[in-house]
Amino acid sequence: MPPAAFALERYRPLYAIGRGGMGLVEVALETSDDGFERICALKRLLPEGARDKRHTDMFLREARLAALLSHPNVVHGFAYGEANGEFFLAMEYVEGETLAHLLAALRERNELLAPGLAAFIVAEICEGLHAVHELADDSGAALLVVHRDVSPHNVMIAYEGGLKLLDFGVAKIEAEPALTRTGEVKGKTAYMSPEQAMGEASLDRRSDLYSVGAVLFECVTGRKMWQGTEMEVLRHLALDEPPRIESVRADAAPQLCALCMKLVAKNPSDRPDNAQVVARELRAFASEQGCAGGSEARALMQRIFAQQASNRKAKLEKALTVAAPNEAGELADELRASLAPERTSQSDLAASVRAHTKPDRPRSLAIVAVAALLAIGATALFAIHSEPAPAARPADSSSSSPSAIAAPTAPASVASAAPTPTSNETAASAPASSTAHAGAEKLTPRQPPKPRVEKPAPRADKPTPPHLDVDPNPI
Repeated sequence: MPPAAFALERYRPLYAIGRGGMGLVEVALETSDDGFERICALKRLLPEGARDKRHTDMFLREARLAALLSHPNVVHGFAYGEANGEFFLAMEYVEGETLAHLLAALRERNELLAPGLAAFIVAEICEGLHAVHELADDSGAALLVVHRDVSPHNVMIAYEGGLKLLDFGVAKIEAEPALTRTGEVKGKTAYMSPEQAMGEASLDRRSDLYSVGAVLFECVTGRKMWQGTEMEVLRHLALDEPPRIESVRADAAPQLCALCMKLVAKNPSDRPDNAQVVARELRAFASEQGCAGGSEARALMQRIFAQQASNRKAKLEKALTVAAPNEAGELADELRASLAPERTSQSDLAASVRAHTKPDRPRSLAIVAVAALLAIGATALFAIHSEPAPAARPADSSSSSPSAIAAPTAPASVASAAPTPTSNETAASAPASSTAHAGAEKLTPRQPPKPRVEKPAPRADKPTPPHLDVDPNPI
């Protein structure tokens, strides 16, 4: 059934899991007229935010894109609408933690993700991302979506092992006007591509692939690819070649090192063609490593977050006992079953993902104006919505809070857009440590050599096709 704009009254809030300046995210129980019930995440744009038409338009664009997406590795929007001047979006609720929170927890334990599991996780991200990039309307016209905020903070890993990409922010859909100002930079600086950091408007899917490379680097090494303040990272993006995985982890698998360097190439034309190609290569490596995939992810999540999982399950079941006393246990069991790896993983990337669009929605795509390349000296004036990560800190500042939902500014907890907050790469010939935990390896401290700095390669001009940019900060 295509997403519809239902009355807000059909959603009964259970408890809040995140709040931003203009919005609120809650766990809610949806009840339809025919008695159907399910647990969902309810994101609401509060009246103070709805008074600003720009905020309202951005929220509705985010809601429409979430409703269009239908893939096991992407958080799906069920319905959206307006009630008494308050806009809302109902979407999948994910009981788990963000990848950022998992990596931070492993750093605190002086551990890294096992190589095969790191590859599996990034492959799952790529599967969801490829579906986003291939999104088309009912006429078959490509929407050309660019996520623009692929990062560990926007990847949810369920306690049951499933993985979902989230937080698509605001989309410039078809003929609708763009809501991102020229030269305005959206996203987290440490993961954005050089062309995104320079404020280019003509981004395509290859910009997201650069971000995938930065995520892969962090999963393999346990540290961010770019270290320092936002201004320092911007300078690195403009002037320096990315550091190599092997400069941080000398025992990293050559296959992952080579793939990462392709993904973070400064020239977009040197990157892989699409996320599907990347996912297949990562899956092949994970298979060679004997990775158990989703079951290995589940075992790691239950080991690292056993207490958090227990607390959240108890909280949900207690709230459901009050809201739906006769179905509380069944609803909770159904939710967890939907987040199992076999329900949230899709190995056949050739499966097409079609969008359900409203019949009265215009079909034409907006032609985005060619953006001016901003000078390096003007980067201080960019409006950057990102989360700095100084190298000196062992974990992100958000790692102390639980993972979140669809509110970009909301604290993490479980669901569709997370503001909360490794992967050791061993050569194929190196034996695994007998004391390593399942899904993770102990990190042996060592003094990494300084990253090699090379002269930046010349950038090739790119075509500027119509595209659908996604602003990750709707609230």
